[in-house]
Amino acid sequence: MKKFENASAYLANSFAGLRQHTLLAWTLFGQVGLGSLQGSPELLSLAWADEWQLYKTFAALLRKLGSDETESNHAIKALKLLTTQHDWYRQVGNQTTAEIVKSWLTVPEILDFLHVNRFEDVLWYDHDAMLDFAWWMTMIAYLDAEMNPQATSSSSSEVLMGAYTLLQEILQADESSEYQIEKLLDLLKV
Repeated sequence: MKKFENASAYLANSFAGLRQHTLLAWTLFGQVGLGSLQGSPELLSLAWADEWQLYKTFAALLRKLGSDETESNHAIKALKLLTTQHDWYRQVGNQTTAEIVKSWLTVPEILDFLHVNRFEDVLWYDHDAMLDFAWWMTMIAYLDAEMNPQATSSSSSEVLMGAYTLLQEILQADESSEYQIEKLLDLLKV
């Protein structure tokens, strides 16, 4: 029960302001492609939101609400992350944490969110972005479980605790990785 309380507190303590606005925007237009029978609904949602200038409109709204341009751009990245990764926890199966992270590093929206870049032949990521990424991935796994019509409070709680545990393991490795992708992966393989 303590793990559930920790996971719940982790989400609740940081759920304010910009995160609330971003989550609301995702519920409104982050899933517009899910009703389509053609292609990837996630990619269709991204394309339609871009084509209809929903990201631009959302960023302008955030600026009117007091966010600066950097915060608005980060919220757009989070919105795209939520759109493409809403079902990530259902997809991981029996993969190890290192395998999950490796697969995430092939997703353009995740690379962009984490500010992955190469400098002197080393792949780096942004520590603060990783902290935010862990929060969003925990939240979206829980919301995805809650949105399942067959979900029970027990099954949703299990998803929350599982996602929280996995992402806390990643954050623990993050502390010793010196923000290098290769070191992060090596630490997760141990």
